[in-house]
This record gives sequence, C-alpha cells and structure tokens, in this order.
Amino acid sequence: MNNGVVYGNGNILGYDRVGKEMVINPEQAKTVRLIYDLYLEGYGLEKIKDELERRGYKTSQGKSLWYPTVISHVLKNSFYCGIMTYHKEYTPDYLKQKKVKNYGEMEFTRVQGTHEPIVTVEEYERVQRIMETKRTKIKNLN
Repeated sequence: MNNGVVYGNGNILGYDRVGKEMVINPEQAKTVRLIYDLYLEGYGLEKIKDELERRGYKTSQGKSLWYPTVISHVLKNSFYCGIMTYHKEYTPDYLKQKKVKNYGEMEFTRVQGTHEPIVTVEEYERVQRIMETKRTKIKNLN
C-alpha cells in the first residue's frame, strides 16, 4: 500500500491499466474533468447526469446511461487527484469473506500514487467541502 499499488480490477474512469501502471485515457479524462468542472460551477448530480447523457459521454464500461451515484463516486474518489486511499472496505469476518464499507471502524491509509492526476488536490478538496455542506443541510431537514 505504501508504494501506491492499485488493488481491485483497475476499472477507473479516466484511466487504463497498462501492466501494473495506471495511464490516463484522454477521452475518459475529459469526462472526469467535465464532472468536476460542472460540480464546481454549481451543478447537482442529476444535472451533471443529464449533461453527460446530452453530450454523449460514456461511462468507464462504455455505456451512455449515467447514474447520480456513479457521478458521486467519481467526485469522492481521491484517486483523481493522485492520492490512493486504502481500506474503503474491509472484511470483518475472515470466515464469511464478506466486505463491508468502512465508516471509521478501521483507519484509512492514504498515500501519494504513482499515477498522473486528472484534477488538482485543491479542486478535489473544494468538491469535498461542497459535498459536506450539502450533507449537513440534508441532515438538518429532520
């Protein structure tokens, strides 16, 4: 992990896996860039989804239908700013081998990746702050 090794299938929008390396896919990187730009301009997830579909942008699997959750995952993924985050999921019971999301039960490991980032750390952090304020507003609706 400390060496920034990519675990998983490596199917990350904006990147192609070439051997052990993650290399920017220029066409898909435009999609990632657009998602971040639109969000920072004030677009919501549904509006970004509509814009991506209207412009004909494809998902990492080549599909033309987008879902707000996919866009949310792109915006929350620190990989795009060059930071690798490990332990997003973990296996609490090794006998069952069922992964669960990590909501703070286990410490995250963050390291600088060896791949080229698509967005800056500052842009990524601005997006996280905006998302956090929107989450806070929703919590206060009770």
